[in-house]
Order: sequence, then structure tokens, then C-alpha cells
Amino acid sequence: MNAIYIIIMILSFILDSVFSNIFNDSIFMPLISLMSIIVLKKKYKIENNVYLFFTALIGLLYDLIYTSTPVLNMMIYLLLGIIVIFFFKYFRKNLFNELLLSTILIVLYRTIIFIVLTISNILESNITILIRSIYSSLFLNYIYIVITYFIIKKLNKKMNKADKIIKF
Repeated sequence: MNAIYIIIMILSFILDSVFSNIFNDSIFMPLISLMSIIVLKKKYKIENNVYLFFTALIGLLYDLIYTSTPVLNMMIYLLLGIIVIFFFKYFRKNLFNELLLSTILIVLYRTIIFIVLTISNILESNITILIRSIYSSLFLNYIYIVITYFIIKKLNKKMNKADKIIKF
């Protein structure tokens, strides 16, 4: 089962790289790696401590590959992973809730990054930068969530059929 988590992580980093190169300096800013923590939790019955380990690992890898802020994304992803756990504890796993959760995660992620970079004087304290970074991340990541939702739904149906056949 851990191989599936690693495959999802690798795939999310590949997609982040591809989309970053395709949409360089455009209004679309991918956060596929961030969305992968939703995919990990919604599909697989992963224990919370293992899930949080993988969210922290995804954040650390994101730090090492894409940013020059060591450990910052690891801590943010860990925090967002905790939010995902609590969210799915109280809300059903359906498309609307996954889109709602992706919105919450993107807004929180972009806001935390904006505050840290503004305090560090790396980024200008301009609220329009924050708003643009949020809305530019939403569209592409909504598409990713919708596509993965239907792929996983279809896979679940096939798995359930296979389980019924095996039980007989």
C-alpha cells in the first residue's frame, strides 16, 4: 500500500513541474502536490500517523524541489494534513466537499506563505498579490480534483466488482 502513496507523490511532483513549465507566468499556478494530500486521504484507508508522515514528506520534498524555504512547506503541509483529517472526520467524501476542502487548503496555504514572505521582506505587502495567487491556484486545482474524483470513483466500482467476484 505504501507504494501507492509514493506513486501519488511522484505523480503530483511531475504534474506540478509540467504545469509550472506550461503555465509559466500565467494566471494558472499549480498546487497539485498540495491537492495530493486530499487524494491520499479520500481514497486510501490510511492511518492518521502514516498519513501525516506522508503529508510532511510531500511538504519537505516540495521545499527541496521548488522553494528555498527549508522546512516551511513541510510544516504547512503537516498543518493542512491535520485539517484534512478533521474535515473528513465530519464531512462526507463527495465532490462538493473535496472542492470545498481544496479551496480551504489553497487559501490557507497561500495566506501562510504570503504572511511569511511578507514578514521576511521577500515579498511586497500587497493584498492583490495574495488574492491573485489564490484565484490563480483554484481553477487548475479544481480540474485536478474533479478528474481524480471520477477516476477514483470508477476504480472503486471496479474494485468492488472484483471483490464480489472473489467472494463467490
